[in-house]
Amino acid sequence: MKIVRHLILVSTLLAFWAGLALPACGAWHDAAADYRKELKVEGEGAATVTATTTVFLDARFTGFVLTDAHGSNRTFSLLSRAWSSCSIHFDAKPGEILYLYFSTTATLPQAGLDHVSGLRHLAKSYDGRDVTSSAMFSELWKSAELQGGEFVDQVYSSFNPFGPNAKALHLYDGVLLVDKAGESQLCLASTDASFLSIDGREVVAWPGKHPAKDGLEGKVRGPAQLTPGAHRFTFMHANSGSDSYAIAAIVPPGEKRHFVIGSESFTRAVYAFVGPLTRKDSQKQADFIWDNHYMVNIADHCMHQVMFEAAPLKESPTATYDWDFGDGTRGSGIKAEHLYFVRGDQTVTLTVSLGAGLTSASSQAVRVNPRYGQSENEDARAIALLGQAVRQEKEAGIQPQGYALISSGFFFFLQEEKADAFAERILAAADRIPEADLSAMMTQLALGVQQVDEHYELAEKCFRVILDKVKDPATRAFAALHFGGMLNLCLNRPSEAREILSAADRKALGDADQRLLDIYLADTVLVLDDYAIAQKRYAAIAKPAALITGNAMDRNAVFDYNSRYFRLQNLLTQHLYRESLSELDLLEWEIPEERLSPRMNLLKVQALAGNKQPRKAVVCLQRALLAEVDDTYKPRLRLELAKLYAGMNQFVQATRQVSLIRKESPWTQEEIDARKLLIEIDRKIEEATK
Repeated sequence: MKIVRHLILVSTLLAFWAGLALPACGAWHDAAADYRKELKVEGEGAATVTATTTVFLDARFTGFVLTDAHGSNRTFSLLSRAWSSCSIHFDAKPGEILYLYFSTTATLPQAGLDHVSGLRHLAKSYDGRDVTSSAMFSELWKSAELQGGEFVDQVYSSFNPFGPNAKALHLYDGVLLVDKAGESQLCLASTDASFLSIDGREVVAWPGKHPAKDGLEGKVRGPAQLTPGAHRFTFMHANSGSDSYAIAAIVPPGEKRHFVIGSESFTRAVYAFVGPLTRKDSQKQADFIWDNHYMVNIADHCMHQVMFEAAPLKESPTATYDWDFGDGTRGSGIKAEHLYFVRGDQTVTLTVSLGAGLTSASSQAVRVNPRYGQSENEDARAIALLGQAVRQEKEAGIQPQGYALISSGFFFFLQEEKADAFAERILAAADRIPEADLSAMMTQLALGVQQVDEHYELAEKCFRVILDKVKDPATRAFAALHFGGMLNLCLNRPSEAREILSAADRKALGDADQRLLDIYLADTVLVLDDYAIAQKRYAAIAKPAALITGNAMDRNAVFDYNSRYFRLQNLLTQHLYRESLSELDLLEWEIPEERLSPRMNLLKVQALAGNKQPRKAVVCLQRALLAEVDDTYKPRLRLELAKLYAGMNQFVQATRQVSLIRKESPWTQEEIDARKLLIEIDRKIEEATK
């Protein structure tokens, strides 16, 4: 869902720049305050209106006092607060000048002050119980905790902009303008309880929990005899569930259809433009605004794009602006953008250097929190921010939790190459990364980078970090299992593989992984011991469904096997190599002896080569040739091995396989193909030596 009216940076900046144009004038009315900001209410006219604005509170101050140009205090009310960002409202005349005096003793008021114009929306959290009447709503409202508030154009909401949708109370109150006398039908639509009142009289009520359907169809309504002019309007909504809708509609006199009550039917609140922070001697001070601009959530990790902008000191055009973002990183410039990866408050400090050794500083507590209601379906934007996060990590640094977000994000968006490229940065920061993040991230990297140009050496580094730094037995056992398998089947290091696999904690593995451990150990036997021993080890592994039961074939098991085999061939025909490898894994997991089958190994090599894993394909063929292979398959295996070596520019090894084919299998089609391959190898060598 699209987020609206949620501290939108553009509108805030417009107000801020408008405020900078204000002259710092007027007598200083608060002798106890050393700093103030000037406000100018937008518009013209003599009628009192409600004004709203956002003030960013420097960490030196606890609050502020609002006065008019004559020094008389004005009452104001809090709308919402994200620590240093405080949205307030107060009543004033259009075009009026007021002042905010900052101090270390003032406090911010509570929400709830009456207002003369505008439709105000406040939200509070509660325990989520059924609300059966407006009186019950009012009682719950008194003790509920404020989430936030804003002035809106109409009651037409599809989410809670201030917190989770569930367990929230919403109160809309304002002035409704009626231009036609007669009986109107007031309608409401909501998820869960809602109540609509005009001039303090309840017109329509829809208590308890319910779906919004009948309300959207205009079936929930009540009559109200209204006269032209202004009427107090109140809409209460108690939302207990994960969906949230609140809509107020009307059937005007003489009409049959219901319409959402539009913005033209409510009086409006105006904006008060905020000027720069000024000292008693009229000198402008360092000051800035910020916006929690965009959020990315992936798994249990978050990334927040926060925008900062300093108030430019026009009297010092050569001034420089330096930022301390509170997380150990820094930036510079009037405008700055920073990514945070942990929610909570960060103390951000802006230091403005004015020249001649003079500086002015401002600190604010910036609240990094969820952006409720934000659309999270903008993949392009999220991917762009991941790239920005990588640049920030290299140039300025990131919080340790950011490594997991970046790595998981690249895998989530199927950008394994970028995850692979960032992996070395993660390894360099391994000592800083929380163990909970390190376990999942290194496991994902270790398995994922093997699919990117066969970066097995990089995967090995990731596995070793897990074994060196992670204490969780299940994570360590899983890493040892797959590390050992990779060492043997991809890097051709069977002795090391056996050592790591033998040391793996079998009890920490699930049943399926225990079976895979037995298969991987049998793989090492084939290389380090003997084919016959390996065959026995494979056969000893219990099968989910054996092809032979007693002295007879199990027809169902054979049917399942043939179905998988033909599916594998079909996938290879369609060049769906990654899917083919998954099917191969299932076949070999169910029937480990198939790892010795030359027919199956040729299919596996085809899938591996198609999946751009020639190094692993070479090891696969080397293992296949260790088995007892008859003359039908041996030349085919050697030819495929020669082709792989030639494709990897390992011409000595390729030539050796060609020689063995010519010696062992003369007068075969494979020998003819091997001779052609040898001519191609000689041509490549000649080109390389020119």
